[in-house]
Amino acid sequence: MVKYLPLAAFICCSLSVSLSAPYKDSMPLFPIKRTSTSNKLDCVDVVSVEGEYYFISDGLTSQCTTFLMADADELITIEFQHIDEELRCGDLSEQWLAFIDGWYFKGTIYPHEEENTGLDYDRLYYASCTDIRSVHRSSQNVAQLNFKIPTPGKMFNFTFKKDKANKMCDVIIALSSSGTYTLKNYGERINCSMMVLSATTLKISNMKIAYSDNERVTKCGGGDFLQFQQRANATTTHLKEMTRVCGVTDNHVKVKGRLDMTWNTKCGINQEEGTAPAQMSSKKRSPLEVLVGQMLREDDVEREQCYDQADLSVTLTCYYAVVRLVSSGNYDNEVTLEYNRIPIDPTCSADQW
Repeated sequence: MVKYLPLAAFICCSLSVSLSAPYKDSMPLFPIKRTSTSNKLDCVDVVSVEGEYYFISDGLTSQCTTFLMADADELITIEFQHIDEELRCGDLSEQWLAFIDGWYFKGTIYPHEEENTGLDYDRLYYASCTDIRSVHRSSQNVAQLNFKIPTPGKMFNFTFKKDKANKMCDVIIALSSSGTYTLKNYGERINCSMMVLSATTLKISNMKIAYSDNERVTKCGGGDFLQFQQRANATTTHLKEMTRVCGVTDNHVKVKGRLDMTWNTKCGINQEEGTAPAQMSSKKRSPLEVLVGQMLREDDVEREQCYDQADLSVTLTCYYAVVRLVSSGNYDNEVTLEYNRIPIDPTCSADQW
């Protein structure tokens, strides 16, 4: 039988931006990259390149951690090649080696359990004498090893691999400062999330939430929406909702909270099929200005191919940006987001919330 410790028994160390020293109870910050080219792990380390890695204890009693990371569309597989018997069969209150399906922080495994409603297996595994599973696979693009090895010379080693995911729900963006990612619920009753380890600007490039293909109508206001949250600082677990939105881009969008909207007038006059329309202007305008512009163009034959398109974006200026796609299972919800890392606002504080 596998022996378990309560999650509260963990006081997970963290890493600074430079991976120079552990700090109690904080999550990693962007940019995250390994400074060492050796396959020998430091007490606090990060692994994102496939290969074989090992750790040898120097006799210190510090709790150590290795953050395992892959790209947003990849899952992680590790296979332990060797674990010293003393580490597997010793007293778990004194020494241990644990694989975590996600990242542990202040009593919670991220992505948060509430987001991972589709998981039906334990997310925490301790190496033991009675259960010597060697292969472990993540359900998102991050995982973690947490270990304490006080005896000098004791060690373990493992191989780290990444595979493309056919169906991804939760993701933590840690390896890139900008890019595009699509959240989907695959028609299921499941909440999926994207966490960016930085302040960021998130542009909604395509969205279809609470939309019925059969009825051709958007039914906002129910249990289907996109939620934008941010964390005030690197050591708090509190998330504050900044914006909630649902609907279909370029059709009907319902917004609660703050949303930046830039209207672009685009025209395509006598253009060849397949070419992009020429952009005539790009400025912030009120809905009234857009309506007036459309009315003035109704009789303008030369500009009849012009249309107004709204670019929707949310700027989250504090430490961690989180986007949650909440789904009832009644719709095939999907949203594509463009993210760009920005400097963190130094005035962010949980006390202000």
